Amino acid sequence: MKHAAEKYLTNAEFYHHLKPKTILDLYAGKQSYWLVHTEKVYSNDKNVQFTKNNSYLPAMKLIELLKWE
Repeated sequence: MKHAAEKYLTNAEFYHHLKPKTILDLYAGKQSYWLVHTEKVYSNDKNVQFTKNNSYLPAMKLIELLKWE
């Protein structure tokens, strides 16, 4: 993917500035940048390897949770 390098650079800038403990990663691509940078990753990525030791939620459940919180 041509945009991957730019995406990860943007992620690094975002992380450095905000240092989030929880992140919503809707499209991890080949690997999730956030699994090694945050405490909790919410994702609805169909590749469940990105959600090991984290939370996988189907899109509608994720929307319900985010609305509730």
